[in-house]
Amino acid sequence: MALVWGHTSGLAKEYLEPQYLSNSDYHRFQDAEEMIDLLKSFFISGNEQAESRSAFHRLQMEKGETFTSFKAKFLSAAIKGTVAKSEWSFYLWEKITPSLRVPNLGFRRSWKDEFAPMVEHLTAFDMERRNTPVTATLDSSKTTPHRQLANKKPDPIPTRSGGQPLEQYQPHTMVSRT
Repeated sequence: MALVWGHTSGLAKEYLEPQYLSNSDYHRFQDAEEMIDLLKSFFISGNEQAESRSAFHRLQMEKGETFTSFKAKFLSAAIKGTVAKSEWSFYLWEKITPSLRVPNLGFRRSWKDEFAPMVEHLTAFDMERRNTPVTATLDSSKTTPHRQLANKKPDPIPTRSGGQPLEQYQPHTMVSRT
């Protein structure tokens, strides 16, 4: 009984305290199993599996969350919610962020709906993406011809004599009266 008492804290300890510390043999716990049964009556609702399955279905990878962190939450929720292993790859694909899903669309076929290769690839991809520094500005001496064209200022609007843009040009027509 001392082992159970020593490993409880918070609300659980509050529930055990009156009987554990009772001076009366009538109210005191007889054994550790009685203590565990009391705790079960407070903490186990009977709907754990349904609640776990619901929590699994609500689970979504958060923006900025690492894939490794999400994978741990996913596996825990899938196991507690008794989700069949054969469905894990489908659900994982649906629950990851679009920023992780979209660049990996082409690899999906190579995983053949198997969870392990999918997780291995997504873990490596996410780690590489997070470890690759993003350059805020480009050095103009290192720009490619394509970038030079993209950065080129547009040509000025063509003009007629008199400096008016062509779209504003009104031709002067001569009307002859007879």
